[in-house]
Amino acid sequence: MNMKSINLFITGVLLSGVLATNTSCDKYLDAHPDDIITLDMIFDSEPRVQEWLAGIYDNIIDPTWTLPHDYGFDILADDMQIPLDWQQFNWWPMDAQRGNWSPSNTGQFTFAWTSTYQAVRAAYIFQNRVKALPSQYLSQADVDMMKLEARFLVAYFYSFMLELYGPFPLITRQFDSEAKVEDMVLPRTPFDEIVHWLDREFYELSELLPETFTNEATRYGRPTKGMALACRARMWLFAASPLFNGNPLLANEKNKDGNHLFPGKDPQKWIKAREATEDLLGMGRYELYVERYTNGEIDPFLSFQNIFLKGGEQNPEIIFAVPENGYVNLTTHSSPKGNNNGGNNGYSITQQLVDAFFTKNGLPIDEDGSYQSSGFSSADISFPNTAYDLSTQSRTKGLITPAGAFNMYVNREPRFYITVTYNGLYIPSYGSVTEFFNGGRDGKNSGWDYPPTGYLNRKNVHPEDSPRNNTFPYRPGIIMRLAEFYLNYAEILNEIDYATHRNTIVDYLNRIRKRAGIPLYGSGNGEIAVPADYDAMTAAIRRERRVELAMEGIRYRDMRRWMIGKELYDDRPITGMNTDDDGSSAFYLNAGKKVFLERHWDDKMYLWPIPQNCMDKNSELIQNPGWDTK
Repeated sequence: MNMKSINLFITGVLLSGVLATNTSCDKYLDAHPDDIITLDMIFDSEPRVQEWLAGIYDNIIDPTWTLPHDYGFDILADDMQIPLDWQQFNWWPMDAQRGNWSPSNTGQFTFAWTSTYQAVRAAYIFQNRVKALPSQYLSQADVDMMKLEARFLVAYFYSFMLELYGPFPLITRQFDSEAKVEDMVLPRTPFDEIVHWLDREFYELSELLPETFTNEATRYGRPTKGMALACRARMWLFAASPLFNGNPLLANEKNKDGNHLFPGKDPQKWIKAREATEDLLGMGRYELYVERYTNGEIDPFLSFQNIFLKGGEQNPEIIFAVPENGYVNLTTHSSPKGNNNGGNNGYSITQQLVDAFFTKNGLPIDEDGSYQSSGFSSADISFPNTAYDLSTQSRTKGLITPAGAFNMYVNREPRFYITVTYNGLYIPSYGSVTEFFNGGRDGKNSGWDYPPTGYLNRKNVHPEDSPRNNTFPYRPGIIMRLAEFYLNYAEILNEIDYATHRNTIVDYLNRIRKRAGIPLYGSGNGEIAVPADYDAMTAAIRRERRVELAMEGIRYRDMRRWMIGKELYDDRPITGMNTDDDGSSAFYLNAGKKVFLERHWDDKMYLWPIPQNCMDKNSELIQNPGWDTK
């Protein structure tokens, strides 16, 4: 490719109306004329080849901290809340949370569309140009694997885009540098065509990629057979779910040529989702992460805590993770600020999530007669079979809540204590208990850095994390883990036929509950009655997903898949503790009922708007329903 062709490629290539520039790989192509680096020069250099591929990987959204989790998914559902004052620092999901967004005002939502095409373009260039460089120790086997990596990344980026926007112009090759612009102004590809293309890609990749690498430490995060199958299985779950499977709100959406974009209802898609999930689970490679107490029993506290803190060969639950991620930002925003602790003190759990966790008896709080939402405990509460010791300064193993703890936080299930930091909880690196009430060390009185609902996130925070001392032990950024697919499988079987698959559904739910340290479903002594029908089982599965996968970006996906946006927005404002009135006593008045934010749901929000600047560049694009500004 000569220099004229390169310049044509950069300045003229439109990918479905998106001018595809500014990827991390394009720095080579943006050099000054007297210092230009051509594509030939890039792909004749092993270090530059590696850097180009790394630039494509950089487009994977950080699962730990991207405002946060993917594109603000935790804020957009009902897992977490941040102070309203933070909006001045471009926490753009706050606009979307209150419905203040449009195709022309999408904040980072624009990035989701444009970055996909930028990354895909870079991947296609890479696949077409990379070659063996034996003198630089880049073998043909290396090249073949790198091409598979680029191919996987294209499919992964497209599957993520499909979740957010629905159909998009599916581009499956690099355009020739001499192509005319009008040849690249493309309509959106119908949903089912994209699904079937991705299905083939992921399945073929699963046949070509290794199950593992012999040099796992240096290849961590590179695509494997399991990653390809997991992406395929998650894609089919979306395709089978109400949002994209016969959704009446989308039934009349067509391209300008009259072709329907969205499919009618097809129960067979649940069968495809089952088969795809069974392909993953049938590998037998992944296991739920567990740690055991000295007596050999599962330690539910440390098991759940350390899923997110252990990586590599130490953690058989991880299917897809990235080695580089924003856990430092996550920890800092999840840490109290008093005592010069250095925390940003505002990554706040909602009361909705607090109330979703089961009691230690494995029951929802409104079904357990022993649950109390007011008053304070009169005795220390300990749990058996755990080395957890983070509740008090004494670091007493097994002590979960000391006498005087607020009853709402007493006798809850282990996952609650690993996910939620509440008022009065001792934080070892902090050296004290939290004070989230107005007038306390970490309260609203000291500025805009405060937990608006009276809680902070604790999930994925290491006990040794210390913003004050800049101490943050490493942890991976988990994108997919086995527990999600156990719960996916239970949901899929329930949708196919509750009666036929009842026992298998219960088995997979119980695998999660056993690790969580709560009673199982069954008919034995101490067990909980099995949900009696499809509706009851649906509710049970959704409750289990709610707490197991909280703060992992899954809740927003589920909210959209199940089409329960109005229920979560209009019917359930964001609530928490009384963080406005002074003093710890006032903090507990009407516990959990203080309304922090009223939200409004519009059904158009089930799909993200295509950025207006992309619509303006491509006359063939049809905007998602409800977002058209013309």
